[in-house]
Amino acid sequence: VAPGGELWGLVLPEHFSKLNRQRVNSPELKMPSTALASARTKDYFSDGSPGVYQLLKSDGTVDKAYIYLTMRRGGRFIYALNVSDPGDPKVMWKISSSDTGFGELGQTWSRPRVTLVKGYANPVLVFGAGYDPAEDAEPPTTDTMGRGIFVVDAVTGVRVWNAAYSAGTTTCTGSATQAACAVAGMNWAMPADISFVDRDNDGKIDRFYAADVGGNVWRVDLEPTAGNTPDKWQVSKLAALGCASGACTSGTTPRKFFFPPNVVSVGATGASGSYDVVLLGSGDREHPLQGSGSFGVTNRFYALKDTATGMNASGTVITETALFNGGVVTGSTITYDGSLSGFYKTFATGEKSVNASVTTKGTTFFGTNKPTPPSTTSCRSNLGEAKGYALNPFKGTFDATVFDGGGLPPSPTVGIVTIVVPATGDKPATTVQKAFCIGCGGGPEGDSKSALGAQDVSSTVPKNPRRSYWYKK
Repeated sequence: VAPGGELWGLVLPEHFSKLNRQRVNSPELKMPSTALASARTKDYFSDGSPGVYQLLKSDGTVDKAYIYLTMRRGGRFIYALNVSDPGDPKVMWKISSSDTGFGELGQTWSRPRVTLVKGYANPVLVFGAGYDPAEDAEPPTTDTMGRGIFVVDAVTGVRVWNAAYSAGTTTCTGSATQAACAVAGMNWAMPADISFVDRDNDGKIDRFYAADVGGNVWRVDLEPTAGNTPDKWQVSKLAALGCASGACTSGTTPRKFFFPPNVVSVGATGASGSYDVVLLGSGDREHPLQGSGSFGVTNRFYALKDTATGMNASGTVITETALFNGGVVTGSTITYDGSLSGFYKTFATGEKSVNASVTTKGTTFFGTNKPTPPSTTSCRSNLGEAKGYALNPFKGTFDATVFDGGGLPPSPTVGIVTIVVPATGDKPATTVQKAFCIGCGGGPEGDSKSALGAQDVSSTVPKNPRRSYWYKK
């Protein structure tokens, strides 16, 4: 196969029944202008973000490589493929909502992330339990799936631990190798990815954070004093931000979190001590238009201070009354003074957070979209106003850039590139490393007017920062 050519393709058995429609174009595709009552919405196949596990040999070549396929609206299951030999892929396992212990699994939107934990030998996958189509209604009806978090053996597919909805009190049962928690208040689906924290930098995560479409943020501690095996893991609600009073009730349209928390761990001494800054923005990305019910929801970007960083971490659930009001993004800048349990910035009317935030060199980058009225003199589609923000996660000050073309900007990506500076005169050639960000906006440097543009990022890092998570094997 030539470079860039296709080695193989895959259609899953669960999707075979959808193939004939692609050939005969019947039933007709349902569009706003479709007249036929028999028309149906389009079909989905393997439409989610894949997870990846790769183990390298000492010489840098691949020893093992696994891919984990999610479906998004294409189904309530996950497939694991062994692609250690790229020309001979093999199915390792499959989990679905019909399997014992996975009944809460919704549409698989959350990307399975691979990590190591102290209390379990094999690498594990961590992912949100998924999306419930009940959230498509406005206001949404009661969720009946996706309400939880799963930890699965990355090699065998065996469930290691999960947290899921409980109609009563919170109870946890199980053993040192497999456990489950039924959690009171875990009422909303979790389509977002899960965020990891490794505070002691040993390559194994100590805790992770999750967010749901009811505006809640959850924390799972993997190393409490009682032990680090799955039966000792502890789950708690960090924040309830869906409605003004905290947790939302069924039948309301809450602030929704579709993207993972971005966590910055800070090591400090004195009265404040160490803490995690948990950053995330709200917005119903599935209803981006001005005519949707979510247009009237007041969305915000939050920076939450989680000071419970030791073993047996606990604390009061954070609501908006415990946060500093950082003002509206369209108004004058209000600087956060470090008090309370963090701060929030309020978006403009109709504006939504539409991608995952990322923090590098002391600045948090994220993107939004705000619907704008259609032009009366143009037939061109209206993609709204897209913005890229650069936020100081410790002070709340920010810059914003309006991206050319509108639309939903992809999540910003950061990295480090090595640049070779050629020799000039009597000066030898040198190499320098520069941090860059693609799609960050929020500044005058580089191609910041493009949602796909690259730019240099300057440092505003405070004293005593700590890496939140890094995994390499």
